[in-house]
Amino acid sequence: MMKMYADLGKTARKLLNDDYVSDAKVKVVSKSSAGTSFTIDSVNNAKSGALAGELAIKGTIPGQVVVNSKLNTTGKVSSEMTLDKLGVTGLKLVLTGATGPGISPAASAKVEYTHKHFAMTSLFDVLGGPTVTASFATGHAGLFAGMEAQFKAADNTLSKIDGAISFADSKTSEVTVALLNKASMIKTSYSHSVNSTVSVAGEVVYNLKDSSKLLTMGAHYVLNPDAVLKTKINTDGNMSTSYITMLQPATTLTLSSVLNVKELDKGQKLGISLAYEP
Repeated sequence: MMKMYADLGKTARKLLNDDYVSDAKVKVVSKSSAGTSFTIDSVNNAKSGALAGELAIKGTIPGQVVVNSKLNTTGKVSSEMTLDKLGVTGLKLVLTGATGPGISPAASAKVEYTHKHFAMTSLFDVLGGPTVTASFATGHAGLFAGMEAQFKAADNTLSKIDGAISFADSKTSEVTVALLNKASMIKTSYSHSVNSTVSVAGEVVYNLKDSSKLLTMGAHYVLNPDAVLKTKINTDGNMSTSYITMLQPATTLTLSSVLNVKELDKGQKLGISLAYEP
């Protein structure tokens, strides 16, 4: 299966980044008989104590157009419209817009196209610059390569150029090497599914400008059909652990902790998330 550029190294990123929470979160999803979904997200920030919420409504209008609109407690309103029935297999158009008090209005159009051996995206940010971000990826027999660039029309500058090579051995292992930030940073990641119970991943980020390095290692362990334990640690001393369990069908509880093993006197941070998604 062909991958988008953004999907190169995705397995390692998900294992090392997903499911770790540092705030108190509640998510409730409800679906109507017509297929429209209503999602309520609320977050209690652990640092400031501020409570924020968001209501999202996702549905399909005639013509197979998917619309996802969101209203935030800050007053921000955003909407995303996805059209994937354009008469060309693999072609998708995504239109987005956002506005609200205290923020700059945003509007963008994104085109995605996936073929058997290549995939490309082009994002045109109408109000932000304007800015054009394009990516391309190609692959065969588990070997993938791609690049992404961003051009700002306002000052005619190439603000971003990244590249990556990835090799996936069936569904067991994946290794990815990426050159980022205009060749100023190298990121190498590796993920491996040891068996049906244990998966591991590692990531090394090397900054060519100051020769700094950051190594992160993590593991995913299936305790039973309804519970998973995840943990990771990096060379800065930050260690995170997350316990995810299904309390009942469609209800998931996540408990997380973060501490720095080099500064144990500062204690640990705790996070909790409860999600109901039928």
